[in-house]
Amino acid sequence: ADGELYLCDLTHGEIFKIVADGPFKGLGNALAGETGDPVLYGTGGVGLGEPGSLHVRNAAPSSLAVAFASATNNPAPFFGGALIPGLPLVLSLNMFTDANGDIDLGWTDLGANPSGLEIFIQFGFDDPAAVFSVSLSNAISVTIP
Repeated sequence: ADGELYLCDLTHGEIFKIVADGPFKGLGNALAGETGDPVLYGTGGVGLGEPGSLHVRNAAPSSLAVAFASATNNPAPFFGGALIPGLPLVLSLNMFTDANGDIDLGWTDLGANPSGLEIFIQFGFDDPAAVFSVSLSNAISVTIP
């Protein structure tokens, strides 16, 4: 199922199932670029008074990045990949990756939002080594508690 990770102990043959706890769920659909697949993940919380962060790793260094967010999961073709946040977009925000290809966006409190609201987020990057010069992070969903 989505958000599950299985680890195998090769010495004893045991299989361990790990299910991430929290409001962030990975949805896949990265499109590789110069450094492989850019990785998007969230930490912390999204409820009233909860600090948290979005993190991007492994994107093209020092490149233009665009964050896309929507309340709909409606995959559409996008520069050789799939953009998961559907129309209408509730956010399209331009920024740049650092010299390591990373982005860290933190918050101390997102304020009051409707409980159960689900937001879909994905980043695109200017990446000359990628298909059509655009790489994509994996998409994530965030559910407000």
